[in-house]
Amino acid sequence: MRTYIIEPHLISLPDDNEESVRHWFSAISRWLEEAHLAPQDWGHLIKCTHLLYEKGKAASFMEMRRLAQKHKIDINTSTLAQRFNAFFQNDELDVIGDTEIEDVAQTPPHTITPESFRTRNDMCEPHLGDALVSLGCAEKINSTDLPFIVGLALPAEHSEVVITSNPELIQTKDGALHGPLAITARFGHIGTPESFSATITQEEFINNPEASFTATLRSLSASAPACRRIALHTDFIASLNRSTILTDHQSRSRLIRASSAIVRFEEGSLSLGVRAIRTSIAGDAKQVKRSRDSATAWRATITKYGAGWRLHYWLIPKSGDTNETIEFVSILKETDPVLISE
Repeated sequence: MRTYIIEPHLISLPDDNEESVRHWFSAISRWLEEAHLAPQDWGHLIKCTHLLYEKGKAASFMEMRRLAQKHKIDINTSTLAQRFNAFFQNDELDVIGDTEIEDVAQTPPHTITPESFRTRNDMCEPHLGDALVSLGCAEKINSTDLPFIVGLALPAEHSEVVITSNPELIQTKDGALHGPLAITARFGHIGTPESFSATITQEEFINNPEASFTATLRSLSASAPACRRIALHTDFIASLNRSTILTDHQSRSRLIRASSAIVRFEEGSLSLGVRAIRTSIAGDAKQVKRSRDSATAWRATITKYGAGWRLHYWLIPKSGDTNETIEFVSILKETDPVLISE
């Protein structure tokens, strides 16, 4: 299931006044950056997206350019439109396509609260409701974690969207029928991003990669309720320097985000492909373990394309009053041998 769902209102054209347009351009730019760089899986509701395009309510390149020119906003609308379309016209990112629910039949209409969320998405409300009910059914049956919904703004007192529904019958993709069900599903909501992207300059990383890496991780982990300790293997900085990550903004951002997620105990909920490093390629091979401290070896995906960078690290178990420790070891290409230094 997708980690984040972008609500339809986010791609709707803003009110044609300077304040709204500037706010919209700023927010949509940040959301698209997050969707592209973050290790989480971002998706959208394809039926809602198509409906907005059909009704001329989605932001086209021509509308972006018109608004930018009218309100004298300095932004590259060509690049923004390309990124916008690459995400919102990609059917593979459809949230409902990720669920196990094939069909939902219900008599009582679903409800969506808070009311402001429903009002903001009035044109897409039927599709939006069907999508949320389907996700709620999936959560009810499969006990999966519901995703976050992101948007331009929602009143500060509302941190989640709640839907209730009483479907009479649902069919999962394996053909099984379930029902009737009483569904109450809560979707965490995140408003316009203000501090998603850590400020990491390329110059700082190149001049002092060790201090920059550890300081950034500690900064990003400061607000977490629980964190693992951070350690760097003697090989780590050398492997970082050998890679091209330091000079590539996207790869560098993904490395920091992935590493931060691991430190914050969040690697299981992200698209990091975390898997054990094993003693051989055999399916029943044991995980590599370091004898001196019983640390287990792990491998995570930083980038899926291009070089396909992978992060290798040791997970050192808790000992006494000392929390678990993540010892970052190396950064390798997908095609490199799967090895880890002790």
